[in-house]
Amino acid sequence: MDDQEHTSLEESFHRVRAFCVDVAKTNVFLVETIENNPGYAVIQELVDLRLVHKVNSRVTVSKRQGKIFEAYMLDVSEYTQSRKKKGFEEIMFGVRIATKR
Repeated sequence: MDDQEHTSLEESFHRVRAFCVDVAKTNVFLVETIENNPGYAVIQELVDLRLVHKVNSRVTVSKRQGKIFEAYMLDVSEYTQSRKKKGFEEIMFGVRIATKR
């Protein structure tokens, strides 16, 4: 991995973390399982680095019928401070995921 790939991966992780902590206010996020999804390879690299963890390989969302998602969780070290934020919902590993959307 060269410096440019490393920087790109680091930026991608910061965007994922910011989305979870600041926008969604939860430690879990979904990735649509579509062929040739350019973000999927990045997520897999983040899994390999143990910055995110796959929670469920098949998730459906009632408002997005016909689409299949995979659920991922930020590593606990990435949102420890955020658990104190008002409105942050921590979903525990092994607990059935209920989506709000």
